[in-house]
Amino acid sequence: MPRGAPFFLFAFNMSAPNPLSLSKPELKLLYTRIGGEQGLQAILRDFYRRMGADVMLGFFFDGKDLDHIAD
Repeated sequence: MPRGAPFFLFAFNMSAPNPLSLSKPELKLLYTRIGGEQGLQAILRDFYRRMGADVMLGFFFDGKDLDHIAD
């Protein structure tokens, strides 16, 4: 990494191929098995609600709309 260059320019290279692309068959299958977009949204809502209720992490989510974050 060149000196003085912000790290994020190298960490988030948007021109690099996305390793989590849904073009991979195993990811398409998983996405389908969980119920597509609706299933993924339900999983994310549950995840954020659990994180919001967690003793160690919950304060990060105080006053936040968890459903909005999950969407």
